[in-house]
Amino acid sequence: MARETLKNNNIIEILGKNSLTNVTTKTINSGFTNEKKIFTVSGRVKKGKPSAIGTIKLTAAENKRFIKAPGIKAKSSNSSLSLNSYLKLHLSSVEKDASKNITTYLYDLIYTGKEKITKTNKLKYNLTNEAARIVTKTLGIIKVDIGRNIIKPSGEKRRIIIHGDPNSSVKINVSNIVDYVDTAGEITNSIESSILSDRHKSEKLLNGHDVYNVKKINSSGKYIFIQEFPKVTADTKYSINFLPVTKNRNFTAKSWSTTRSPWEGYYSKVLTQSVGVSLTLRVSTSKTLYKINEKALVSIGGGRQAFDLVYRGIYGTSSSKRFAVRYRMKVDNTSHGFALQSGASGADLSGTLGLPVFSYDDSSKSDWSNSVHGVDQKAGVSSNVGNGGTRIEISKITGAVNSSTNDEAELTIFVEIHKFGTKNVIMDLDMDDVFDCSTR
Repeated sequence: MARETLKNNNIIEILGKNSLTNVTTKTINSGFTNEKKIFTVSGRVKKGKPSAIGTIKLTAAENKRFIKAPGIKAKSSNSSLSLNSYLKLHLSSVEKDASKNITTYLYDLIYTGKEKITKTNKLKYNLTNEAARIVTKTLGIIKVDIGRNIIKPSGEKRRIIIHGDPNSSVKINVSNIVDYVDTAGEITNSIESSILSDRHKSEKLLNGHDVYNVKKINSSGKYIFIQEFPKVTADTKYSINFLPVTKNRNFTAKSWSTTRSPWEGYYSKVLTQSVGVSLTLRVSTSKTLYKINEKALVSIGGGRQAFDLVYRGIYGTSSSKRFAVRYRMKVDNTSHGFALQSGASGADLSGTLGLPVFSYDDSSKSDWSNSVHGVDQKAGVSSNVGNGGTRIEISKITGAVNSSTNDEAELTIFVEIHKFGTKNVIMDLDMDDVFDCSTR
């Protein structure tokens, strides 16, 4: 028998059929890029009859597998010498690892002699044996789809879809969150209670929280169950928490937290269910001398009157597009008239009278109160800065007085609601800083 380790670290073993078959080996160009192992098989067979002259065994290098079956190819010298004899490989068996990768091939060497072969007219073949690194595939959970992070106030039956390899498993929990706040509105404690239906409760973990133990994903690669969220009359929060027993190498959970208390180590996400919030665009004045859009102003106390436009939405949602808002003012008595204000004023929010300016991130550059959206408390950061997360943009601000009569004035703004926040917001513009209305 001759045994050699090839340059690609595959191992080859050639064993003669019997004592009459001799197998030798030698290495040429050892250590160089063109290194070769040469095996010589010699013996006697009956002319013209296929004969088994031995076996050849090829074993892939450690942590490698064969990407295709080894083979032999006759060298061109065989034809130039007019040799009709030939050698064939007949597959005898293969060996596979636990992942069914082929790591070993065993062949019978079948030789058919048509003429006498000598040292001067050798029959020559090249052997091919390609192997590749074995990539260990980790089976398990790939991802969990829960849909949007916002739940309709009327309630929903939400499909929870667990993606993974067949037979992989995961633990999952769905809970209601109740926040306790102090007098400043800061969250001081949160209590979570499972809302899994009874048929899904399989074990208890983490201080008695029910966990659904999905023990087997079927051949489709998905496990689907329906989680019901009830109708609410107040803002409500929920959490979905899951823990894969094993994770697929393509596992993804980028938007999930693994540090949220009390589910540290689990993949956790918070869902919100809001009954809706309002945005009031208010213009107010200390005067009682005119109407806006043909409607009388309403007293709001403190000697001030206001005109309100109210827009409603759900936390986290936005308006579909930018829209125009026009305030058309007309005096009740023609003895009064309008004039566009100008100049500096310490009483004005932005410090300058006349056409207003707006900013959602700098109150010193905005004539609307509560315009700074601040930090969104529901997004996970507790802060009293800002209006609770309602972010709008006001642009293309124009205003003018009817120059012929001065009894009419108009202010036009374009509004885009980027996101409704966590609470009702009134953004008040002092119209006295924009237009003066007095006796002519």
